[in-house]
Amino acid sequence: MIHRSAQWIFLHYTRTFVCNQPACFIWKLEWNLQRIVRHFFEQNKPVAAICHAALVLNTVRDLMVGRTYSAYTACKPDVEMCGAVYPESTVHVDGNLVSAHAWPDLPSFMREFVKLVNESPNLELK
Repeated sequence: MIHRSAQWIFLHYTRTFVCNQPACFIWKLEWNLQRIVRHFFEQNKPVAAICHAALVLNTVRDLMVGRTYSAYTACKPDVEMCGAVYPESTVHVDGNLVSAHAWPDLPSFMREFVKLVNESPNLELK
């Protein structure tokens, strides 16, 4: 699926939302995933990651080193193996990345993500 539209994703998407499992387990099998995730971080586009999204973020470990981001408690080792810091807070903003622990955090998670999108100077919202 994704590989057929990867070019379209790069050209037209100005922000991304990395969601909960089981999607993360399936997305990790997508051969273009690393390239897509890397693009969003290298272009400093807003990224929202919640729950098991750490499994997707660890496909670009070199870009996660030194960052701080939240995830589901069982994913704490995945965050730390990337050289990142797992915060005490359940919702965290680190540059262009908004992360959260799980679904109960959705109100504050989405509030922070919308704020980030609205403050992003390099986006052309269509």
